[in-house]
Amino acid sequence: MSRARATGTNWERRCANYYSQVLGTPVRRLAQHGVLDIGDLEGIYLHAAEAKAHRKWDVLEWVRQARREADNKGVPFHVVLAKRPPIATPECLAISTIANHAALVARLRDAEEALQRADPATYRVHVAEHGTPSRR
Repeated sequence: MSRARATGTNWERRCANYYSQVLGTPVRRLAQHGVLDIGDLEGIYLHAAEAKAHRKWDVLEWVRQARREADNKGVPFHVVLAKRPPIATPECLAISTIANHAALVARLRDAEEALQRADPATYRVHVAEHGTPSRR
């Protein structure tokens, strides 16, 4: 395995481990599928995630790639997980488009409003666990 490939594989593994820990559900690295690639990680809800650990950044191409992979996977959201040494995994960048982020925020808002209407007690537990913008 080349040094560049080993670096990429290590970054994918670190991303998978971090998301598994934070989400509390398994996230794993995926085998590549060429033209029909569906991202580097499986288990990030409703997302195609493309992990990149390059010294030279081509962010627009990476975002286009992540968007194609979301289409291939049939999910509404895409994200590029970009690493720059020597930054720790939680401090690296999650990159997307404004349209993609706005759609994600709208979906979260709608889901939380629906939960609040359907089950106020569960909504209060949810807010206590995850906080609100004013609590962070």
